[in-house]
Amino acid sequence: MASGDYFVLEDVREMAEIPKSDRRDDKMINKFGNHVNQKVDDDLKDVANVVPLDSADISDSVKMLANQLTVSLYKGWKGDEAMAKYWEGRYDSDLATIKRKFKVTPTSRTKGVVYASSYATDNAKNNDVGTGTS
Repeated sequence: MASGDYFVLEDVREMAEIPKSDRRDDKMINKFGNHVNQKVDDDLKDVANVVPLDSADISDSVKMLANQLTVSLYKGWKGDEAMAKYWEGRYDSDLATIKRKFKVTPTSRTKGVVYASSYATDNAKNNDVGTGTS
């Protein structure tokens, strides 16, 4: 399965505070980023059923997720465990936020609107089954 192309090398370099002239680790960052792209696809497969991950509504958030996890992997590889945990925590937190936000987002595929009224109010008016009276 092909994954999306979410992480951005230059953004990861900036987040990881890598000097612009230092390109030694770019090859490894790209490897981490390619792995992360697949992980993001896997982690957001339920969201992708609601809104495509490359749509304007979510694409910036998905890129940020991929960049955060890529920085985490890079920092861990470099031995900076504190920053690796920090970026992994940001990833987990933002992932949960995205899943919550897009769990019930209506899309163009929505066929209609469901109207729900208060169960107690309906039954009280009708003195029907479920009110505890007969």
